[in-house]
Amino acid sequence: MTMRYQEPARIPNAEIDHVLASGNPEAIADACLSIAYYEDDWEWAFKRLKSVAFDLNRPDSLRSLAVTCVGHLARRIHDLDVAMAEEFLLSLGGDQAVASAASDALDDLRIFRMSD
Repeated sequence: MTMRYQEPARIPNAEIDHVLASGNPEAIADACLSIAYYEDDWEWAFKRLKSVAFDLNRPDSLRSLAVTCVGHLARRIHDLDVAMAEEFLLSLGGDQAVASAASDALDDLRIFRMSD
């Protein structure tokens, strides 16, 4: 099996909430990536990624991806609320399903925003 990199597709904000509510794991993953790569409104983005990360009814892989995407926001968005993002990521430290992703995203936050 050969893996190829594929640039995440941009999903319009008007469609994101519908996709996140769809129950389709692949579509939800695409929505999380679209948010992480293209959305500049960190509050809007953070709210949606946080809802996926905290939803225990979602597959662990989706929850973990949403947490990873918060790290991408930290890397990309300079006016992100560092304290809010840090609190969120630290709160996931005890959740074995996403703890590793939370630790990695926290590293991104510390490297790209807390060292400013």
